[in-house]
Amino acid sequence: MRCLQTLRLLLLLASLVWICALPAISRPLQADVPASQVLVQSVVHSGARAWWDGSLVGTQVEKSTAFGAEGEPAEILALRDGWAEGRYTSPPIRSPWSFVALGFGWAANTPGDSSVSFEIRTSPDGLIWSPWRTLWPSTEELGSGTLNRADLLFCAPSDYAQYRATLRTSDGTARPQMKGAHLTFIDSRPGPTAAQLAASRAPQEGGTPRIIRRSEWGANESWMTWPPEYRPVQKVIIHHTVTDEGGADPAWVVRAIYAYHALPESQGGRGWGDIGYNYLVDHLGNIYEGRFGGEGVVGGHDFQYNWGSIGASLIGDYSTADVPGPMLNSLTDLLAWKCAAHGVDPLGSGYFIDRGLPNILAHRDTNGTTPTGTACPGDRAYALMPTIRTQTKAKLPALVALHITSPQEGETVRAVVEVTSSIPQGAVVTRVDYHVDGDEVHSDDGTSLLWKWSTLGVSDGPHDLRIVAHSLGGQAEDTVHVIVDNKPPSGWVLVPPWSNDVHVPFQLGGYEGAAWVQFSNGWVWEGEVMYQENHREGSGKVDSTGTAWLGRKGDQAGWWYGPYTCALPSPANYQVYFRAKTPDRTLEAKLATIDVSENGGRPIYAQRALYAEDLARSDTYEEFRLDLAYPANAVPCNDPLGRSPLEFRTYFRAVGDLYLDRVTVFGAPQSLASLLSWDVRPDEGPQTVTVRFLDDVGNIRDYTVTVRLDKTQPRWSIVERTTALVQDVLSGLNADSAQWSASADGGHTWGAWQPLHLAATPGITQSVRFAAPDGAGDVVRFRVQDLAGNVSISESELLWMPLAAK
Repeated sequence: MRCLQTLRLLLLLASLVWICALPAISRPLQADVPASQVLVQSVVHSGARAWWDGSLVGTQVEKSTAFGAEGEPAEILALRDGWAEGRYTSPPIRSPWSFVALGFGWAANTPGDSSVSFEIRTSPDGLIWSPWRTLWPSTEELGSGTLNRADLLFCAPSDYAQYRATLRTSDGTARPQMKGAHLTFIDSRPGPTAAQLAASRAPQEGGTPRIIRRSEWGANESWMTWPPEYRPVQKVIIHHTVTDEGGADPAWVVRAIYAYHALPESQGGRGWGDIGYNYLVDHLGNIYEGRFGGEGVVGGHDFQYNWGSIGASLIGDYSTADVPGPMLNSLTDLLAWKCAAHGVDPLGSGYFIDRGLPNILAHRDTNGTTPTGTACPGDRAYALMPTIRTQTKAKLPALVALHITSPQEGETVRAVVEVTSSIPQGAVVTRVDYHVDGDEVHSDDGTSLLWKWSTLGVSDGPHDLRIVAHSLGGQAEDTVHVIVDNKPPSGWVLVPPWSNDVHVPFQLGGYEGAAWVQFSNGWVWEGEVMYQENHREGSGKVDSTGTAWLGRKGDQAGWWYGPYTCALPSPANYQVYFRAKTPDRTLEAKLATIDVSENGGRPIYAQRALYAEDLARSDTYEEFRLDLAYPANAVPCNDPLGRSPLEFRTYFRAVGDLYLDRVTVFGAPQSLASLLSWDVRPDEGPQTVTVRFLDDVGNIRDYTVTVRLDKTQPRWSIVERTTALVQDVLSGLNADSAQWSASADGGHTWGAWQPLHLAATPGITQSVRFAAPDGAGDVVRFRVQDLAGNVSISESELLWMPLAAK
């Protein structure tokens, strides 16, 4: 007995000496993660030197080009000729540090019906080993990697791993071959535990489950190299991580899975650049955020079914173990939230990718029948799928209320009205129906809770507007009563025949429905004279009527702009109106962006997007307003060293037809009164002024009047002692204003002005001869005014003064 004990002790000492030499048979690749974070190390076990240190039964090391290597054949491990089954058992492989997770990959060639299968075990000291655990190829790969990969294994803290490969063939001719194995040792213990994360979990508002974000569970974001891409969510796929946790904390599991999924193959990972699951749930009910990117991001959990699905994985192996109650409760909380957010009926089904599938399905429903199929999420979890669906349905947030936020009750509306509504936080609608006077006139998916209603389809007067919102948890509705008013206001405008001042009085009257008035000094620029960006061909043309600029769908997108104007005085407030139309207002697209700017958009004073549904009808023009606060500037806008002229730009997006008729600028609206004044342009002669009446909801009526400006007094010629010639070429002379005055002391003092009768037509613009009456005196002067009120005296310099001021 004592000899036997001595023999055992000698064998143990020999094995310890042999284990200490193990680093010589393994080849570490990279380990540059900071010690305070998850530690990952990849070890490659291949080549004759490594294999001969193991146990070969029915297997042998040989040279082969079966793996497509260039140059010299690679060393491989192969089944011996004539053997139906052989086995290779590796030596114990030591990790650089204590690990709690183990990844395993291999490169093998299995012609015909041959196969290679693997088992693995772990040990804290190289003496006491865990049972052998069979490895199964993972069915979650995103693409074709260079290695076959098993699902990540978890264990109690260990320092050693050992694998066993079994090579089989049925006829002895198709020999399986193995190039090598990759072992990935992961220590994911640094960071918070699942219990700590559970303690910090607090209920969210609106029934939203508490999600442990990546930053909270300790994701190393430098590993995230997979740019997010998005698809509308149609399905939720349930997985399990197939991890026999071996006492591992669930938070360790999440961090280890992230490392295994994200890191490149050279570092022992799968090379995805991120964790594949969108969410993970542990036995405590913790829900962990997985894939980076937020709502609708594509994960990596189910081949082609990744696109348009959410992958939710239960942490653990539920092939024979029951799903814990807290895990099931949190899973259905998560699914209810996601189904509501994306309009997915938990009890429904539909065609997805290449087949009809339930909306909530298990991983095996897509890949369970393939040759490399999966039993995921395990038999016990799969048996709960009907329960998962019904519990999710029961937890959908009920749509208990809906409130129309615009228009308000009793509001008067016109043209296109933005109809908006609100629902309680957490509720998500799947469809919204809009009714006018009981008739459904529009329906959409309720994504924005916004509808642009053209009121031109109904008569002026009171109407009922009702909105019905539907959700997976019920429906709600609200109604407001509005008054439609699309009738333009009316009125009349009178101006003096002539004015000698730019400050012109306007007499207004007869207005009905009007509340405001504004003026435009002919600030109108026609669309057909607008410029094109870089004068490019194809971004538009003059329409067939010659009165508008037309861009067609499919033309080249670009700016229409002009007119580089300095006509607007500053500082002042203005309103700029773009008059446009489209033949199809039902087009759900942004047609253009309009703005008021200088210097090619530096700065932009005002801007708005123009959508097809912003236009009230498809056959009429509609005006779209931008408010311009034009600032003061000491340097005129046309000064070469000063500010730039104004531009009124339209960026045509070429997604639908668009007509631009004109751009018109008006001064700021003024409260309506019977007598108002407006500063016209300082140019003498006739000019056009547009007077716009507005009501409180924005209906307009324009009146065009002609204002005549004459700031020049009549001019004298051939002035003699008692006669003179005078002429006014603009407004013409006011013959009734002619006067004369005499001086008895050579012009030092003058007598009172006396009327002078002229045989001339009022407003005459030809020269008129003035002559004093007989006996008037030796020196006479004359005075006259024109129809604009400019006064001129024959002996004096030209004066700008009304007769009444004398």
